[in-house]
Formats: sequence, structure tokens, C-alpha cells
Amino acid sequence: MTMLRMEKKFGCIYMSSFKVLVLFVFILFSATPKLMACGAIEGKGLHCTLAISTDEIPVGDNIGEEVFFYFKNLEVLEAYLSVNKTRVAVESKNHGPYDLSSATMIWGEGKFLVDRDTWGLTIHSAIDTYFDCQLLAAPLRKIMDHFQPQIEELMSGTPSSE
Repeated sequence: MTMLRMEKKFGCIYMSSFKVLVLFVFILFSATPKLMACGAIEGKGLHCTLAISTDEIPVGDNIGEEVFFYFKNLEVLEAYLSVNKTRVAVESKNHGPYDLSSATMIWGEGKFLVDRDTWGLTIHSAIDTYFDCQLLAAPLRKIMDHFQPQIEELMSGTPSSE
């Protein structure tokens, strides 16, 4: 085999390997922005405070003045205080997966929308309800700290001074 033929053969191998590498990088970066963006919020949470008067909430809508959400396994969980005759506990309602863009987060089949610039939450119902939210780095700790006084009050049977 002459030197020229060997150079052509290795050149073709090099070019085909390079094309495969370029194609792989293109697919990787075009298919993963959503997953990379989701990773930015994964493990974090939101503490949201009602931005309107509670008198403006329609009767029948079970919306409190404060709500907590946290993001786990690419899904949204809403933490709440569960009280029944036998126990008091912090539980979670799974709202399913979230859709994340550079401007918004949406979950619950469009019922919940967060503006990522202002961290304002809109809950769509008969009348839209608005919350101001804070991003939480350690949401489970913040959630437990928030509910602990209520849990202690309910367990002791004495009303709190709040």
C-alpha cells in the first residue's frame, strides 16, 4: 500500500469519526436543555404567600394563605398539614410532572403557573389566585419548621397565641 493510499484511508476514517462525533454533540445539546433546566430546580421548593385578600377567594376553593411546593424526581409535590382523629402529619399531594421553560414553570395540567422572573404563582380556578413565592434551597426543612408550631399545638390541645 502506498503512502498516499494510506493517508486517504485514514483521512476517511478520521472524517467519518468526526462526523459521528459532531452528530452526537448536536443531538446531545439539542435534546437535553429541558433536562438540564429541570436539574436547576430539582430538590428545591417554593414557599408562596397569598398576594390577595382571603375574602377574594371563591367559596369552595381550598386555598390557604401559604402554600409549599417542592420538586422531586421531576414532579411537583405540595406539602400540607393533615389532621384527623388519630394523627397530625405533614403530607404531600403529587401534582405530577412540571414543564419548565426559561420564562415559566407549569404543572397540574396548566392549573399552576410560575413566572420565573418574579416568582409569582398563579393558580387558575373559577377566579385566578395569585401568590408571591420564594425559592427554597432546603424546602423540607423550611416546610417542617413552618408546620411544627401547629403540630405541637394540635398535639398538646392548647391553642397557640398566633
